Amino acid sequence: IPRIDFSDDANGALLLEPSRSNLFPYSEDFSQSNWLKTNSTITSGFVSPKGDNNAYEINMVSSTANLYENISVSAETDYTLSFYAKKGTATDVSYRILNVNNVSDIIPETSYYSQLSSDWIRIEVSFTIPVGCNTINVFLVRSSTNFGTVLIFGAQLEQGSYATSYIPTQGTALG
Repeated sequence: IPRIDFSDDANGALLLEPSRSNLFPYSEDFSQSNWLKTNSTITSGFVSPKGDNNAYEINMVSSTANLYENISVSAETDYTLSFYAKKGTATDVSYRILNVNNVSDIIPETSYYSQLSSDWIRIEVSFTIPVGCNTINVFLVRSSTNFGTVLIFGAQLEQGSYATSYIPTQGTALG
């Protein structure tokens, strides 16, 4: 089924991109148990980029606050993480990709705070899974020095070297 993109033109244009799957089973519901939360609280009901009240506010209540998920992956394969974020009260916030198999960073804690504003922005980062790794922790929120809030929506992890259009999921990985 052809997809039409209306983001740049009211008449629309044919959207051509490869078929992908979002590996996060709950891309919009961070209250689900697969999303692990440490030293942080979450509140739902904030207006998302889609205009619905389905974004979450993550409140980092300690200097070791996290929101992350464990994901099975294939070694020597490219993946891309993307998610929407919006400035809250925090003065810094980072993402991180951790190789669970040997407890080492694939992408170290990397601040995306400077990109945030009062509008939603899409954070995107691509990476390659190292040899011997079959599980990663994907941190959307990681803070080692900060307290405060950030708004999050639309998490996506896909196999490939660049981000495609957002693929919402509600209980299973979808493509």
